[in-house]
Amino acid sequence: MIAHDTDTRQRNTIAHHDTSHSSNVNTQITTQDLTNLYPPQTISVPIDHFHNSTLYLPHTNDTFSLRYFFDASYYKPHGPVIVLQGGETSAVGRLPFLQKGILHDLIVATHGIGVVIEHRYYGESIPTKDFSNENLRFLTTEQALADQVYFAKNVVFPGLESVDLTSKTTAYLTYGGSYAGGFSAFLRKLYPDVYWGTLMRNSPTDYTDIRSYRCDCFEWCDTSNLQVLAIL
Repeated sequence: MIAHDTDTRQRNTIAHHDTSHSSNVNTQITTQDLTNLYPPQTISVPIDHFHNSTLYLPHTNDTFSLRYFFDASYYKPHGPVIVLQGGETSAVGRLPFLQKGILHDLIVATHGIGVVIEHRYYGESIPTKDFSNENLRFLTTEQALADQVYFAKNVVFPGLESVDLTSKTTAYLTYGGSYAGGFSAFLRKLYPDVYWGTLMRNSPTDYTDIRSYRCDCFEWCDTSNLQVLAIL
């Protein structure tokens, strides 16, 4: 039996507000409130998952701390783990969705665990000592996707150490919007044995040359650039 303390249930009684627009999500709950409710966790993951690729030369065997937050207050045995991708920002900014919105609604409906996870090189999930060109070679979607796979295969949630909640025994779903949505789609496409499903919105999954769009903005930009150069 998995025990849930009163504090975790109280998370869900903190002032909830209309979340039809993300900017309105729990506006009266401070960042400190949320990080107190959902203490940051980390998992040690490889900086370089692809030692067979010349793209990442020179290779490294070092690891870094990938930050995540979770809510298991609704969890019941056999419930899924639903991972909200932090995308290109600190994961702290996504914490309100553990309180209200699609992520919250899904973990309530499925008795699952909600996770907000950071993307490498954002927030406090920094793999390298600086952002030099050489060290940024590890900032690729390929490496970041592999981080998520490693997480799903190896995570041990604090307080649930006796339960195997890895992707070997538990359904993992991933969710995101914009880049994080495309990222989620790639996870499902490339690693269907790890991620059972995905939810995405406003998500680019293919590349189109932006100049193929019919828009006068390019002419305006060219004209503006010429005007600036003339002034300089």
